[in-house]
Amino acid sequence: MAKPSRRLLRSIEKNLADLSNCILKRRAYNAFMDLHSRHTLDFFRIAMHALRDDMFAEAHRVFDTHKDAASFFYIQRVAPAAFNRALKKSSTNFQELQVIAAKLSKIRNRVQFHTAKKDVEIPEEVWKDADMSGNEFIRLTEQAHEILRLMNLELALEDHLIPDYHGEDIEHILRACEASPNVKGLYVPLRKP
Repeated sequence: MAKPSRRLLRSIEKNLADLSNCILKRRAYNAFMDLHSRHTLDFFRIAMHALRDDMFAEAHRVFDTHKDAASFFYIQRVAPAAFNRALKKSSTNFQELQVIAAKLSKIRNRVQFHTAKKDVEIPEEVWKDADMSGNEFIRLTEQAHEILRLMNLELALEDHLIPDYHGEDIEHILRACEASPNVKGLYVPLRKP
């Protein structure tokens, strides 16, 4: 087996970092949402929007199909043998990932990185047209991470596991703020545990 190029290794590393960040931000965002906390314009509302937007921005970078993008699909094209070995080890259906990534691309091109004139008044229709579920987004990002992790393990002899973080600290942070006399009335209290 030929030594992998520096560009390939850097592409794998960059996409793994983007996927890890995307997955961690999704977990934190979902933990926020699970608390059913309602916010006025405060840090937490801004943070929730930033988590959601950043999560999708990272996913869009990873699944970019532009010919010049050093994305997941670029890696698959330039290192098909290593990619296929990782695909087999991960028991992932690549065609299924391609279908989900195409759904993500519709969202990117119509309302997230570009605002299509026809969609500016009804952005929720874009999400509806894309027909991508949260579970599909999770499967897309986590399975792609696993494929690239296995490739990185084989080619660079380095593992890149996703940290075990699921937003466990968010409720504690919100409760501490809720108890502070300086923020009383800024948002509806959290649901009771």
